Amino acid sequence: MNAAETMIFGGRKFYRGTIHGANVVATLTGVSIENAAASTALMLQLYPGVERLTGGGIAGGVDPSLQIGDVVIPDQWAMYQMQIYGKDLGNGIYEPVDFEQDIIVGKNCGGWDGVSRYLLETQRFWFSVDETMLEAAKKVANTVTLLNSTDDFELDYTPKIVVGGNGVSGPTFVDNVRYREYVFEEFEAQCLDMETAATAHIAFQHDVPFLFFRSLSDLAGADQDGNVMGVFFSIAATNAFTVMSAFIEELYPHLVSNETEQPEAPTAETADSSKLKPSQALFLVAVLLATSFLI
Repeated sequence: MNAAETMIFGGRKFYRGTIHGANVVATLTGVSIENAAASTALMLQLYPGVERLTGGGIAGGVDPSLQIGDVVIPDQWAMYQMQIYGKDLGNGIYEPVDFEQDIIVGKNCGGWDGVSRYLLETQRFWFSVDETMLEAAKKVANTVTLLNSTDDFELDYTPKIVVGGNGVSGPTFVDNVRYREYVFEEFEAQCLDMETAATAHIAFQHDVPFLFFRSLSDLAGADQDGNVMGVFFSIAATNAFTVMSAFIEELYPHLVSNETEQPEAPTAETADSSKLKPSQALFLVAVLLATSFLI
């Protein structure tokens, strides 16, 4: 990313610049649901010309057919850990309160507005990505070769790109094989993380199209030698950014010829303070309309 301007607001830094000629604003959300939601809401308020939201980062793999380094591009996202701790009636029986059952996982998200009524327009469980963006991602999936090594180690396979399926997000870092199996069986999820569904929810509320890229840094508890996120972080983060960068180029091909310098995807080794680094959380990029402006 060629970063030309920065803004610090609400304790967060936003970068205004270009990727393959497209005018963008980018930020690192920070880890977890609340950070992703806050960063997304702030970005959309500060930059009213946002046309699309995209981004990427690392994730835990849930689908047994996927491997470390694979990039997953789900076509829908859900916040899967909204929970009720019911009254213990003994003998392993728990009773949830009736008036909260509609927000139990598997029903919907949105909730009470605190004043008068339910926010019916945003009460849903799955948030679907934009079809135009998804089609562009499918084209990119056939052209991008993913990283499979660093100076310290090498995977014995080339990671792949998977387009479609389900992604889920929640406030819990998952490193438990039985819970991983539950998530795959219950939600048919390809991956899980701690941010993306919150951003998707905010984007939906603002009627902004979105699509996100997640690369697997670990297997959410199914790793044979303990959690390997720290080992494969750089491969996964770089792969997510690489696919996202190619996606922006595919989505805005008419702008590429107007940019004299094409930026390379930053890595943990090469990124400096003027460039956003691949993130454990969400690398959030808003593509701006040509007429958009910096507040």
